[in-house]
Amino acid sequence: MSKNDHCKSAGSAIRPATEEEFAALDFLPWKKDEAVSNDQFAREISHKLRILHTVACVSYRLMYMSKSEMMTEVDGWPDEIGETLMRSFFDATESLETLSTLIKGAEARILVAGSTLLQSEAHS
Repeated sequence: MSKNDHCKSAGSAIRPATEEEFAALDFLPWKKDEAVSNDQFAREISHKLRILHTVACVSYRLMYMSKSEMMTEVDGWPDEIGETLMRSFFDATESLETLSTLIKGAEARILVAGSTLLQSEAHS
């Protein structure tokens, strides 16, 4: 969901949310007892980013192959390479979706907090 999705109504064009609309929103912080530490998260994300880098490079190379070239490539792989690669593709996609949700959530919270500050300053 984009930050402007809440501004859609049936049959109308999408319009950007106003500062007032962002300021009217609220959110709850994550519960610290349910969260991993920043250090643990940093270690986990570093590992996932290394896998993403490898998968992206392999994917880029594969996208320039014809079907017959791809068949030759895949035919030369030991079974465990294909299985590992497919699992890595799945994990990479899942990681990207999770990171996208995390980043969009942080972006939305900044917009809400910043808009609230601007509204407070405008009314002081």
